[in-house]
Amino acid sequence: MELIPDAVPSTLRKINIRGTLELLKLHGECSRADLTRMLGVSAPTMSKLLDKLLQDKFIEEFTVDPVGKGRPSKMYRLAEKSVFIAGVVIDIIECRAVCAGLDGKFRPSGVINFSTPGTYGEMLNLIAGYVKESAAGHSGSCLGVGVSVPGLINSHGHIELSPNIPMLNGRNIHNDLRKMLDCKVCVVQEEYGMCMAERQFGSSASCPDFVLVDISSGMGMGVFCGNRYVHGSHGFGGELGHITVKPDGPLCSCGNYGCLEMLAGDKAIAGKLSEKLGREVKCRDLIRVVREEGLDVSAELEEAIYYLSIGIANVINLFNPSRVVIHGSMFDLDKESFSRLKRTVKRRALPPAFATCAIQRSKLIKIHGAIAAICAGIFESTGPQIDR
Repeated sequence: MELIPDAVPSTLRKINIRGTLELLKLHGECSRADLTRMLGVSAPTMSKLLDKLLQDKFIEEFTVDPVGKGRPSKMYRLAEKSVFIAGVVIDIIECRAVCAGLDGKFRPSGVINFSTPGTYGEMLNLIAGYVKESAAGHSGSCLGVGVSVPGLINSHGHIELSPNIPMLNGRNIHNDLRKMLDCKVCVVQEEYGMCMAERQFGSSASCPDFVLVDISSGMGMGVFCGNRYVHGSHGFGGELGHITVKPDGPLCSCGNYGCLEMLAGDKAIAGKLSEKLGREVKCRDLIRVVREEGLDVSAELEEAIYYLSIGIANVINLFNPSRVVIHGSMFDLDKESFSRLKRTVKRRALPPAFATCAIQRSKLIKIHGAIAAICAGIFESTGPQIDR
């Protein structure tokens, strides 16, 4: 039975196309019969939907040999070979890029790293060059590019403020890249991208209320509440790193003093280690430098845990999430440090809110956020999604 009256066939068609893609994303490889049953449409309707999606190269058809006697059966999956998508992470010191199928899967060995350029123009040229080079070596075309950036991005894709990468201030990467590439471009604030990745590739797929806290190269937060992302009135919500936790603390890149990101997280520990060694230690090298040189960073780690616990406890008290997912590497310095963080948060948070909240580490990397962003953008362009 169709879910929408026949009076609006074009809308119904778009809804069913989107529904088919969502089912393939959720279940992976499916037969025509499985998709027909799960979508709740007739067999002829499903045949037309699959023909359309095959024509647009959103999906691929392949055959599976039977276990016993019988003919091979046809199966369908999101496109892996006929087209590709690209994900790009713009970060403070180093950027990353990777190509993937429409299912979002990629090989970690396929991620390339390049130093963050000194100018905005160089940045655009590097991203466009990577996509064009990838397209030249791929059998199919590029459906779209997802770009993850730190900072405040308004609802029109304009970067209002990026304290750690000031060359992005006032820029609109979406519009500028669209002029250079003949494909869809989705630009998202990095925590929003990571939240989408947690829902698509991580442990929060069925979690309607969770918070992601990124403590890697800076500090940011993404909040899902009632299955909706909390953007704020102009898209600037979630700047946990720039709340003041020590008024007489160190100067932050945002111009304020004592911001949380200057006192807790990978960036804070790397900064203190740089002062101790008299040379710059980058966030990405934090664990390696400590281990190779046998450094004692227990004091720096405990201070970071102290301030981070203040931030996490406030997040739990404010949003009452069922889960807080933390992305960062500082806990790799001491295998017991994450347990100490949870115990400290427990002492600071309201008991009923803490009792119903799980605190865990993310198993994803930032490039997952860029990939999740373009996957979502492409899916949304096919039609609206409804609960079935």
